[in-house]
Amino acid sequence: MSLLLLLAAPPALAWEHIGKAWREEDFPLHWATGTSQEEDSLAEGYGREVLVKSWDNWLVAECAAIGNVYDDDTRASERNYADGAITMHYDDPSDEIEPGVLGVTWPLANNVIVKETSTLVYRQMIDADIVFNDNVDFGSQDDISTDCAGQTSIEAVAVHEIGHLHGLEHSCQDGDPCTETDLAEATMFWAIGSCDLSKADINVDDITSITTLYGSSATFEAVTSRIGANPLAVEFEITSEVPVISASWKFGDGETSTELNPTHEYLTPGQFTVEATMELEDPVCGSSFYTYDQLGYVLACEAPVPAEGADGYFTMAHSDGLTYTTVNHTDVSVYGCVDTIAWEIYKGTGEGVISADNLVDLDGDGDSDSIGAWAPKIAFPAAGDYTVVMNIGGPGGVRASFLSVTVEDRAGENASGGCSTTGSSAGFGLVGGLIAAVAGLRRRRSVE
Repeated sequence: MSLLLLLAAPPALAWEHIGKAWREEDFPLHWATGTSQEEDSLAEGYGREVLVKSWDNWLVAECAAIGNVYDDDTRASERNYADGAITMHYDDPSDEIEPGVLGVTWPLANNVIVKETSTLVYRQMIDADIVFNDNVDFGSQDDISTDCAGQTSIEAVAVHEIGHLHGLEHSCQDGDPCTETDLAEATMFWAIGSCDLSKADINVDDITSITTLYGSSATFEAVTSRIGANPLAVEFEITSEVPVISASWKFGDGETSTELNPTHEYLTPGQFTVEATMELEDPVCGSSFYTYDQLGYVLACEAPVPAEGADGYFTMAHSDGLTYTTVNHTDVSVYGCVDTIAWEIYKGTGEGVISADNLVDLDGDGDSDSIGAWAPKIAFPAAGDYTVVMNIGGPGGVRASFLSVTVEDRAGENASGGCSTTGSSAGFGLVGGLIAAVAGLRRRRSVE
């Protein structure tokens, strides 16, 4: 009993999912049989009867919003992977099943994301077919319990494959010692022996798995800013359709909490995934657990700094003629903490050079310019002394870095010589405080 088309499984949990799921509006799921409606080893009529029962076995998980309808007709003898119709075959029409495999589910999903956690992305299921190995001696529960002659329970195999069709993974995989009783006795265990009657009825692990996928859910959001300068205090609030009894939080920085709506202070810069496992109390179904994640949800930043080992925020080297190349050494190890940049060129060097009167018109249009590129090539208008200023910032603040450069017209000379940042850096406002909103933006700027 195996699913051949598996996605990479998430880290060990009490249950597993394959990363594909149906939408709420897809239920009840409609299914039918292929033209081969019966298995030769089963009594006449039992082939369809046991499939109906196997689907309904999952309804024991009454808190999972699932359901099914048997379309009392037959479909093509060939398995159609992408016809959007759930079909169950007894005769392996395409001879795809390997020896030793009892049944296979082929789930097909598109690229629409139904839900997402820190361990798995769930994509929208649009089709699924189930095929049983026609070389296996299947038997009913009654036949096996009365006089088993090596048969395998067709009901147990069908219930297992229908679990895959809903999006469930094996409770334990081949080679896993599977020491936990609930996992080893689950319908979704990876294998079943002949004459084994124990896997037809879903157990607590199966119920937890499908209820987690299709049962009551809850979310959370930050009710204060989740992007800003560290230390950053973020207040979280749970939203749930049923009462929340308890919560266990992981904030992504190694810290945890058991408060229902905690406030957490991020002391170091980084982009953090936040996870909450919540105990929900359904008035009809009782308690269940639901885990909700927000990937990279919190961004705590410090003001931009040079990368480790760098000699300042940027350096410059001669390219050709009056053109020089900048090399930006700002630390970007935390994604999102640098989001604004503006370069400005001033005539002259020394104290007092930073003024609107000294801004250089780089493109000759009569206006003083700033450059919004990450590491631009700067074509100076003439030889002479200049001060290059890089304003760079993000959620943690803004820095301004200065470099004095003597420009010589060395036409035909390429990448010879260089210079480093020789000025100082300081906080927002040192160069007037007006920063280009988006990297790559080129715009006028005045100095306050």
